[in-house]
Amino acid sequence: MKKGFNENIMTGKIYDISKPLPESTEYKGVIYPLKLYFNRVLMFYDLFNNDGLLSDADKYIIGFEWFTDCEETLLTPDEKAEFVNLLIQKYVVSPRRVENNSIKIVDFSQDSGYIYASFMSDYGIDLLEQHDRLHWWKFRALFDGLSEKSIIKKIMQIRAAEIPAPTQNNHKEIEYLLEQKRYYELNISQQEKEKNVASGWAKLFAVMEQRSK
Repeated sequence: MKKGFNENIMTGKIYDISKPLPESTEYKGVIYPLKLYFNRVLMFYDLFNNDGLLSDADKYIIGFEWFTDCEETLLTPDEKAEFVNLLIQKYVVSPRRVENNSIKIVDFSQDSGYIYASFMSDYGIDLLEQHDRLHWWKFRALFDGLSEKSIIKKIMQIRAAEIPAPTQNNHKEIEYLLEQKRYYELNISQQEKEKNVASGWAKLFAVMEQRSK
């Protein structure tokens, strides 16, 4: 069983308005009511990406309690872990997602303030008032549909923007983009940093090195 989760897998289209929202799922012949609210999904990813004192087994047990509305169950810890993994794969991660090497340009935890402000400005939705109300599928549909003028989409564009090759006329443009990238930089792991370099960030470091000479 693969341990840990990467927030990058929460991309792709997973919603289908022709079908009802999943309110329950079957596991080993038992129907389990679901609580797939956006805040619970995000809390689970934060929990699993947090290197704290909890073991992976404990995190799965907590996730099972967050995602289901079942007060009593005879499931073992391993079965609860399997249940949660199946739940994530079926309802949270798009089975149609295409793997790619794109850089990470959004983090639902680190960018929570920008996402909150964007939902308020675009939709008039107070996400704090939508805890245990707004389904994950609805949240993702609304997030993907945010306008280009929203603060989070602007930040994502800044993070994804490539540093242009230096010329005699774009010195200020490069300096401004570098400042914006530094200001909105995500705290990411060493593995993600290496992935970013492979995806084109080498240009950024090359420009920064050239500017420092």
